[in-house]
Amino acid sequence: MDSGQEHRLMALFLFVLSKTRMTRFRTVVYIDGFNLYFGCLKRARQFRWLDVVALAESLCRKQGSPSELIMVKYFTVFGSYHEDPASKPVDFSKKLRVLRPEEKQTDVNIALHMLADATDGICDQQILVSNDSDCMPALRMIRKRHPELRLGVVAPILKEAKEGREPSRQFRGYVDWIRSTISEVDLASCQLPDIVATRKRKIKKPEHWQ
Repeated sequence: MDSGQEHRLMALFLFVLSKTRMTRFRTVVYIDGFNLYFGCLKRARQFRWLDVVALAESLCRKQGSPSELIMVKYFTVFGSYHEDPASKPVDFSKKLRVLRPEEKQTDVNIALHMLADATDGICDQQILVSNDSDCMPALRMIRKRHPELRLGVVAPILKEAKEGREPSRQFRGYVDWIRSTISEVDLASCQLPDIVATRKRKIKKPEHWQ
């Protein structure tokens, strides 16, 4: 092979490489923390020391399409608590007060961020980690206003404890793909170090999460 052929092959390689890089989807992942906890982590306490960025990167890789993760947005709230109306007196002098966690505004915040990011054109693909059907109107609006945007949903349903649970059917028709579970293997491979250094002090993984 002469030098001219080598130069042509190298030019072709660089052209193909540049095109491959250009077709990578700029991706933002939106994680519904409340949904992730009750769908996966509540039953898998040993995996609660979760690196959500690593999880997002892993989901992008396993989805198959070439993606460039540019941002992870994690949504959660301090749960408000209210007394369960089904509380029953234990005896005539005492009552068992049952408090249940109640989530507020997470789905609204996710919808606002997804719509804003789509309108601002900061990404080519949005991945929603949630099985909350309340997010469906946002997906429907994004699909209508931004048909060029690629949409995906990861249902945070623990594979090993699925028990017949399925991704919300209301997402179908508005997204390009749906992943139906997250496995313990996925969670185990995305754990933070046991000790995480911060500017103020080191944070250690709780012993009861071991």
